[in-house]
Amino acid sequence: EICFIGGPKMEIIMKTLQNTYSSSTVKINITITNNTFIEYSTDMNYSIEYYNGSTWVKIPLEFCIDDVMIFLHPQESKEFNIYLYPDQYYYQPGKYRICKTVSSNDGIYKLTSPFNIQ
Repeated sequence: EICFIGGPKMEIIMKTLQNTYSSSTVKINITITNNTFIEYSTDMNYSIEYYNGSTWVKIPLEFCIDDVMIFLHPQESKEFNIYLYPDQYYYQPGKYRICKTVSSNDGIYKLTSPFNIQ
């Protein structure tokens, strides 16, 4: 699944490698692609949300990450590992999404990329 900011020619896209994963999945790979002419930045932080039928609910996960700024240069893609920590949360079948923020001189934006657990 794909989420993007901007119009058809100027967008930043975050997508998962697959649309559906098994409940035993430990890691999901995502790619953020900057198809704009603006430099964006992000970090290693992320959250995972579950769709309960009416709203998205953040899954309470506890993990430590390096606080490193990552630059997304114009026309560049970067890959990220998203760990699900199944020892902390049971992923029942349903709709989920990965959330990350990116920022530039013109603001801070939330990217989401939905996926399913079977």
